[in-house]
Amino acid sequence: MLGARVAADGACAPLLNAIPFDGPANMSKWERVYLTIGVAVIVAIPLLSALERRYIGATRMRPTGAEFQQRLSRIRVDDGIDSVEAKEIAQIYMREYIWEYVNGCGEFEPLALRDGRWTAEFRKGVTGGRSDITIQINPTTGAVASSVGPTFRTFREFAQDLVDGADRRR
Repeated sequence: MLGARVAADGACAPLLNAIPFDGPANMSKWERVYLTIGVAVIVAIPLLSALERRYIGATRMRPTGAEFQQRLSRIRVDDGIDSVEAKEIAQIYMREYIWEYVNGCGEFEPLALRDGRWTAEFRKGVTGGRSDITIQINPTTGAVASSVGPTFRTFREFAQDLVDGADRRR
């Protein structure tokens, strides 16, 4: 029926006339079942994927306060923040305070010591375009700041916010 109407108009006639489909009224019971399942899958997969990212993935992948405490216990501020410790701080800060702001699309350049601070600039998207987002870490105090996230005056303040707020942000 559909093929005959389109064929009369002359558009796509060879293609649609080759498809043996007379409409849902002439479908067998199993064809209707398969069609229903197919449509349900096509609709459900993007919805479930979005729900998983928004609710399930956000809580499952975020560390708890105890996990933050364990990760942060390896960082020693009294001897200064070295590049390995600065990288750990930057990764945690990015995941907790910046990741959702940038929709998880992009990455930070490697940390570099610039003007007396560990600094990393964010590259957005798959093309790695420059952005105005940076993370700065004070190598003496462990203070952390960025252009879009909260500022912590000391490493202790940063660690306290992570441990106390981790379960609340989940």
